[in-house]
Amino acid sequence: YKPVGDFITGGGFILPDNSAGQYASTDGLKTNFGYNVKYNKKGKKLRGHMNIIFRRLEGDGIHTYQIKGNAIQSLGVNMANMSAKFGEFITKANLQDITDPDNHIPIAGNLRLKVEMTDRGEPGTDDSIGFNLTKTNGVLLYSSNWSGLRTDEMTLAGGNLVVHSGYSMARLIDVFEVLSWPNPTDSFFNLKINTNSQEMVKITIFDINSRLISHREFDPKEEYQFGNTLQSGSYFVRVSQGEKEEVIRLIKY
Repeated sequence: YKPVGDFITGGGFILPDNSAGQYASTDGLKTNFGYNVKYNKKGKKLRGHMNIIFRRLEGDGIHTYQIKGNAIQSLGVNMANMSAKFGEFITKANLQDITDPDNHIPIAGNLRLKVEMTDRGEPGTDDSIGFNLTKTNGVLLYSSNWSGLRTDEMTLAGGNLVVHSGYSMARLIDVFEVLSWPNPTDSFFNLKINTNSQEMVKITIFDINSRLISHREFDPKEEYQFGNTLQSGSYFVRVSQGEKEEVIRLIKY
């Protein structure tokens, strides 16, 4: 299968009221966006752009920030439900303060931006989108709609999204299952991944307040043991392999 016909495009704005991260936007202020991602004619390389503008109230007034994608890494579409066509892509990105149009201030580069969207047909009033920007170590810089575990999509306040493909991801066999035990425990946790990929698995641990505790990688063929140094309490563990990701909750006595 060559994903030549896969593409996503869209533009508009949302009004986040549950943003999160080190640069969380202020409730009620617009987040504007525009993007276009597609494969080349041979279906081997991704082309496109991503531009997000969000705003936050700081001590000296409202600051305007820009997230700009600079290297599209993956694109996936799921047409299993034609009334709610799903798309997602991951790109490297930069973050900068563009409050002063004559003096843009770089904040960070080589970041990971994940965008998820659902196209519910014309005219786009029911379409939804979510933006999640992190450092390579998993630290959250910006989420447009944080649930406490992940970034959820939110309905557009204006604009339109288009997700297109000649193929359904529902037909692909893509195994990714996270097994953990014992839970709860007073000592350590075991983690095992059931997957058909050989890519390294990343594990990121957050406390109940979403503070980063640790970030590690391990071989998917191995059983990973951790938690003996954790204090008593509840923890959220994000397990990811490539584009696949699952969040589990663990309890340490």
